[in-house]
Amino acid sequence: ETASPSSDLYEKKLPSKNVFFVGNEKVGLDDCVLNECEESIHIPMKGHNKSMNVSHALTIVLGEWLRQNYYP
Repeated sequence: ETASPSSDLYEKKLPSKNVFFVGNEKVGLDDCVLNECEESIHIPMKGHNKSMNVSHALTIVLGEWLRQNYYP
């Protein structure tokens, strides 16, 4: 959510072979890590809060990855 630009998780096709990096809820990932990534995704959220617990965020992302790749 802190990386710019990023793609909406639900509008992006997630490849079957993937590596997901998750960062701190407030500061995200270091630029040196982001610079090595092909792209960034975010979980769309309503309201003023744009952050959630990192373990919850990863659960959402992995659930969407499973849905797209194993339950098309």
